[in-house]
Amino acid sequence: LLELTDNLTFTNTRRELRFNNYYDGGWKYINDGYAGNFRFENTGDFIFYTSVENTSGSDAAHPGLVAKMTIKNAGNVGIGTANPDNKLEISDLTSTNPTLLKLTCETAASPGESNTAIQLSGTSGGGYGGYIEGYLEQGVGSGLKLGHINSSQVKTEYMRIIDSGNVGIGTTSPVQKLHLYDTT
Repeated sequence: LLELTDNLTFTNTRRELRFNNYYDGGWKYINDGYAGNFRFENTGDFIFYTSVENTSGSDAAHPGLVAKMTIKNAGNVGIGTANPDNKLEISDLTSTNPTLLKLTCETAASPGESNTAIQLSGTSGGGYGGYIEGYLEQGVGSGLKLGHINSSQVKTEYMRIIDSGNVGIGTTSPVQKLHLYDTT
């Protein structure tokens, strides 16, 4: 269902879809709920805006829309920032203890196990690089793995931090705070 009633704006400087709000000498909600805009600027940037919730029961002034995500014409994406300097930039200037990125993998290789990894590589095809992987292994525990990825995408683990806080380099079962193991 698409219903547009004074919520679609085209000007020389921007094109936008407005949701549950309008401008009449100031931003106003159409009724209860949240308001938002999706705007395409003449610079080629896409900007997504939202506002706080209106609970007044009728049209009411709202404090204005706040840019939540920006996709710059050059391809940089900003969440919490209007001017991202990198391909993905996430910023939270209001929280005292923010979680800026959460990665979750619900699919497990077997019951009671799961892994979620970030792969860092120098080429677009995957190529050489490194990885950071959070893991949960039934009967073993949980923790963090760090390692290398070769050109065939084979992972070689070099360091593991287990749920007790022990760190293993060259071993997957560290028994001390820092456990170094060398097979040579």
